[in-house]
Amino acid sequence: RLFFTFLLKLYTNDGTSSMKLSEGAGLMEKTSPLDGKKGSHSVVTAHRGLPGSKLFTDLPKLKKGDRFFINSKGKKMTYKVDRIKTIKPTELGNFAKDDRYNYVTLMTCTPYMINSHRLLVRGHRIPNEKEPAPKKQIAWLWIGLGIIIAGGATYGGYRWYKKRR
Repeated sequence: RLFFTFLLKLYTNDGTSSMKLSEGAGLMEKTSPLDGKKGSHSVVTAHRGLPGSKLFTDLPKLKKGDRFFINSKGKKMTYKVDRIKTIKPTELGNFAKDDRYNYVTLMTCTPYMINSHRLLVRGHRIPNEKEPAPKKQIAWLWIGLGIIIAGGATYGGYRWYKKRR
């Protein structure tokens, strides 16, 4: 199966105030720093569907077993999704630590535009793997366009030559 990949770059400082979340993702207060150490559990929150900013728009597409990547303070970390849960905003018991794992939970409001609940997508750290390469479809588009133009120019030149004779 193809893995859906989700790349998060945490650009904002720690915190989840409305102002911080309008700028990007934030680290939920009183959770672990994004350092990748065992026994920690970081919670990263972000909006989805903001005009001009993708943020967590695609978070509901993640499935168990998918991977997501976090780049924090120059350090790349890979996580494998092991739990997906929808909770009420008052349910705070979902961020327990485990000495054997480094967890990161990605959190956003759900359902979209109603925002009565929170979608939690938790992953545990796994060894880094190569990020998926960007698709090369655009290069093939240019190659195809070049072939069409060259063919048209050749045909036009041939017609012009025949007309002159």
